[in-house]
Amino acid sequence: MKRSLNEEITLLRMEHVKRLLTTTELKVVEVSALTGFSRPSHLFRTFRKLLGRSPKTWRRQQVAGRQSLASPQARKRAKSR
Repeated sequence: MKRSLNEEITLLRMEHVKRLLTTTELKVVEVSALTGFSRPSHLFRTFRKLLGRSPKTWRRQQVAGRQSLASPQARKRAKSR
């Protein structure tokens, strides 16, 4: 392994954070608590350091990417909601 145990644990936690951000509508504060971060600000700093953007921005980009892959009919339905 080229990473410390702490780095590996952090990466696993970040994968869990990303999964929750893309599969739920939980607030970032709730995701922070569910993934073991002591404070939302700690999650925010760690996320930004590793992914270069805030969790909220990352989530919006993921949602936008999925919508652009959807069919035109699905995009119309999503816009009308």
